[in-house]
Amino acid sequence: MAVVDLAWQTTAAVAPEDVWKTLSRGTADEHGKLDASLSALPLHTDAGTAAFIAAMAAAVPGVEAALSSAATGTPLAPWAARGRADTLPDAPAKSVEIDSEAAGWGAAYVLEGSRLGGRLLHRRYALLARQPFFRDATLPSVWAAFLNDLRDADERLCDRAAMLTGALTAFRAFTDAIEPGSELPQR
Repeated sequence: MAVVDLAWQTTAAVAPEDVWKTLSRGTADEHGKLDASLSALPLHTDAGTAAFIAAMAAAVPGVEAALSSAATGTPLAPWAARGRADTLPDAPAKSVEIDSEAAGWGAAYVLEGSRLGGRLLHRRYALLARQPFFRDATLPSVWAAFLNDLRDADERLCDRAAMLTGALTAFRAFTDAIEPGSELPQR
């Protein structure tokens, strides 16, 4: 029997899934719940706009505060500094727990993603477009730069589980603030 030398065949390493794909896939259910809740709001009306802004006022400050705390002294700090809570009316904000830099990157993923969604809402709803919360909707997107920094953090921290936990925590803060059945007007 002939011996076949297979030493030349190396096992090709399979490239790991991009971190943003991992976060997107891992948060798909929560993202879907949030989208469904938002689509139930009559955003073309004053009441719907007010409800949207009230929901953001209940979620954004808590997520941003937790992110700022987790980002102190880390490469995440510039992303945490991009807050929008100052554009929202004062309201009781949900307390959010982000306990590590990696979890902070997950929360930042949600906040930066919400800016992309905000660009769409800004174009679609004139009443929302006038809200200070959308002040940066017409500026160039920084999503690509964020993804580069997220990938760098993923390589440095090697903690996708914490990143996913942070993203889910942020999504739940938004979803809880706008849950159907609350006092917010529905379509």
